[in-house]
Amino acid sequence: MVAARRVSGQYGPTVLLSLLSEEDDTILLKVFLPRRYADAFEDEDIDDINQGRRRYKLIYLGMSGPAYLLSLIL
Repeated sequence: MVAARRVSGQYGPTVLLSLLSEEDDTILLKVFLPRRYADAFEDEDIDDINQGRRRYKLIYLGMSGPAYLLSLIL
């Protein structure tokens, strides 16, 4: 299961995605999305993810210098 929440980090607001264990909801993995995604996610989108109404796929496309290239697909 995936959980999402908006957080304010060292570099400003962003979205934190957590991968949870299906057995006991312990956090297996946390991913802070790049800051540019903070503007792409509305509060309604975060609620939809947390309620299981919407699923996204985060695709790793490689690197450009020190930055990761990611694509978010509905």
